[in-house]
Amino acid sequence: MLDLTNLIHQLLGLYKIILVASVIMFWLVRYNLLDIRNEVVRNISNFLTKVTEPLLGPIRRALPDMGGIDISPIVVIIAIQILQNILAR
Repeated sequence: MLDLTNLIHQLLGLYKIILVASVIMFWLVRYNLLDIRNEVVRNISNFLTKVTEPLLGPIRRALPDMGGIDISPIVVIIAIQILQNILAR
C-alpha cells in the first residue's frame, strides 16, 4: 500500500510540473517569445493542452469571471498540494 501511495504522490508532483510548464508555454506563445508555427513548439503546446485541459476546463467554467485572469491552474495546484499532504500522512 505504501508503494501505491508513493506512486500517486509522485504522479501528482509530475502533474504540478506539467501545469506550470503549460502556464509558462501559454505566456511565451502569447507574448511571441515562441512561435506556434514551429512544429516542435506546436507539438509541445498540444501535448500540454491535452494533458491539462481535461482538469482545467471544468474548473475554469466553474470559477467566476476574473476579468481575463485564469486562476484555474492555481486552484488545481492547491488541490494537488492538499492531496499530497493527505497522502503523506
